[in-house]
Amino acid sequence: MNVDAIIHHAGWFLFVWVFANQSGIPVPVVPSLVAAGALAGRGGPSCAVMLAAAASGAVGADMVWYGLGRWRGAQALSLLGRLLHRPRTCADHVEHAFRAHEVGFQFWAQFLPELNPIAAGLAGATGVALGRYIVIASGTAMTWAGTWIALGYLLADVLGEAIAYLGVWIVVLVALAVVALVVVRFARRRRSRTELVKSAALVLVTKVNQEEDTMPVIAILGAGPGMGLAIAKTFGAHGYRVALLSRHPATQEPFVTELARHGIISAAFRADARDRESIASGLAAVKQRFGSIDVLEFSPFDRTLPMPSATELTYESVRVWIDLYVHGAVTAVNHVLPDMLARGSGTILFTTSASSVHPAPRFGAVGAAMAWLRNWAYALHAAVAPKGVQVGHVAIGAFVGRRPGAIRDEIASLYWELHMHHHEIEKVFLLDAADWLPEQTQPSRLASKTKGVR
Repeated sequence: MNVDAIIHHAGWFLFVWVFANQSGIPVPVVPSLVAAGALAGRGGPSCAVMLAAAASGAVGADMVWYGLGRWRGAQALSLLGRLLHRPRTCADHVEHAFRAHEVGFQFWAQFLPELNPIAAGLAGATGVALGRYIVIASGTAMTWAGTWIALGYLLADVLGEAIAYLGVWIVVLVALAVVALVVVRFARRRRSRTELVKSAALVLVTKVNQEEDTMPVIAILGAGPGMGLAIAKTFGAHGYRVALLSRHPATQEPFVTELARHGIISAAFRADARDRESIASGLAAVKQRFGSIDVLEFSPFDRTLPMPSATELTYESVRVWIDLYVHGAVTAVNHVLPDMLARGSGTILFTTSASSVHPAPRFGAVGAAMAWLRNWAYALHAAVAPKGVQVGHVAIGAFVGRRPGAIRDEIASLYWELHMHHHEIEKVFLLDAADWLPEQTQPSRLASKTKGVR
């Protein structure tokens, strides 16, 4: 193959070379990118062609590692943990750190070939959406390749004169010598560098292990983008790890990422409040992942369920709410209460609407189920408070996030107050009595926003 043919197919050569480098093979790629830019500046394939070839090779390699991480993500994180002798803690920390600095981590990994496969694999292992990852990988690849290609393009004349002066074969021999030197040095240093990285990681993980093993855990059953996320942030800000339980844990991943940006360790789990087996398996998974549950917050809601008024009740319309608020709560409490009683500490918090406190005809079915839950909260508090376990209830009478004054963070603080003040049982947040009570029963003390203890 002559020189003209090589120049004509330079884009393909660059694609293969970059793909190999970004896949983790220790081949020097920066000189190739600079040379590609210089070639473009001397009348060869354009910079756009070279950039497209290099970026495609990089993204192609990234997608291979992303796919492996997505396919075998849990095993990959577990393997890293076993190598460092801290399996559970290491997996949690690596996932948390990556989520907290996802874009920055992937950007700088592009400039460090040995780190790039790890970043791509972590993206797959931690469940980064495919579309989002392609956008990030493409942007970082084009920035990385474009930087070196642009440098070569600007130095095209200088490099061209050097080649003309020294001769092509001299340049080739020098390049081969450089490659050989890099390979030899890489082989010599790889073992010591691996041991150094492993030792440093072990020190870091040991420190994280000491810190995280003392961090308490809150499990939020019925987590969502509203109060569930606000409660997670409130407790997370006080050093809690957060377990988000819902019917569709995939929808919780953006919240896990958001919490990570606030420095809060969290994970999503599946649990359907109307399915007793699902609740038990979900809470068991939380315990396996994080350890003992210190706080259980129970706040499920299903907008698809019928909401008949007091005069429209049927057996079925009542049963679905009983399954949700009665059977679901009992199952969840039965799973965490024995451990709390054995430790002599723990908190169980229930969430309902204000209709559990102030019956309203339009909430005939759901209000009755919530009233039962409130009644049980009082009875349970009386039974376990002397044994060190707190039980509390928060009733919310407001369309949170949709009306002035119904601020999620302020309401979430009520949960923390109940958790800390064991002499209190109930907090009621009632923004406007007219929304919840018949006119003739509205007490004047509820005419404006109240947050009371019952």
